Amino acid sequence: MELDWGPPGLVLRQDGHTIAYAAYVPAEQANRTRRLGTKPSDDALVLTTIWVDPDARGAGVARMLLHRVLRHAHDAGFRAVEATGARTPTSTCLLPEGFLHAVGFTVLHEHPRYPLLRLDLRQTVRWQEAMEHALEGVRAVLGRRDPRTAPTTS
Repeated sequence: MELDWGPPGLVLRQDGHTIAYAAYVPAEQANRTRRLGTKPSDDALVLTTIWVDPDARGAGVARMLLHRVLRHAHDAGFRAVEATGARTPTSTCLLPEGFLHAVGFTVLHEHPRYPLLRLDLRQTVRWQEAMEHALEGVRAVLGRRDPRTAPTTS
């Protein structure tokens, strides 16, 4: 697969130790998703899992990895990222459905335990462009302000 398409994931290492990884594949390679009874869309990159070391959890590492996956999917020409969510916390490799909803995924195919969720990259790119435009406006306004020294206390 790596020769045909590229590396199927990202690894985050710190001081020689893996602290997180994200695994993903093109839809035609997503055999596990098919075994769960749903078929990913042909235009999607399938996020199979994100794992974060327990000591690194709560610091936004999973979201940072997801943003890198979204960027990779966009750069590779995919229109969306899809992932199978776990409705119960018993699965160790599937992403929790709640996490996927929290980062913008919506249910594409219902399943009692393992729904297939989708995040449309066109919406994500539009949101990023809108945010960048807003930030440029703020920078322009701040750049026109007279520089003043901060008041000092005596």
